[in-house]
Amino acid sequence: RSSDLHLLQVGPHIKNVLVRSQQAMYAVRTLKAHGLASNILHDVFRSLVLSRIIYASQAWTGLMNAEERSRLEALLRKARHSGLASSALPNLSDIFEELDSKLFASVLNNEHHILRKLLPPLTNHNYSLRNRRHHYTLPIKSIRISDCMFLNRMLYLDIY
Repeated sequence: RSSDLHLLQVGPHIKNVLVRSQQAMYAVRTLKAHGLASNILHDVFRSLVLSRIIYASQAWTGLMNAEERSRLEALLRKARHSGLASSALPNLSDIFEELDSKLFASVLNNEHHILRKLLPPLTNHNYSLRNRRHHYTLPIKSIRISDCMFLNRMLYLDIY
């Protein structure tokens, strides 16, 4: 039911991530003030802040709204602007897309992957179609919440 979607909000998680990331950015700024080299500073930023933001992102990014996404993007822009993060650091949407693609490829290529058993059955076509990202049956889109889940998002990605 679409009324159940409000139960799965990531707002509290995003708020917690932002608070902890800002605390970690203070530590990174302190290291910068003490003269830490920029390449090492960028590594520390990735380890302390970016890793916190992207941890298990495949599970919650589908539930994130535009405001929450923009708050996380603003944190990364601030870090780039202040020199804490590399200016070559991609935007958050690109990072999330890359992580999603890597995990989905891992699920598809590893028959023993824990998520593999959650995939729908393979399709069997007797005619020649263009190459697709996968050969699984697309689940019926019955409720909005299923569109937010990782495997469904990946199965429907680039289907046309």
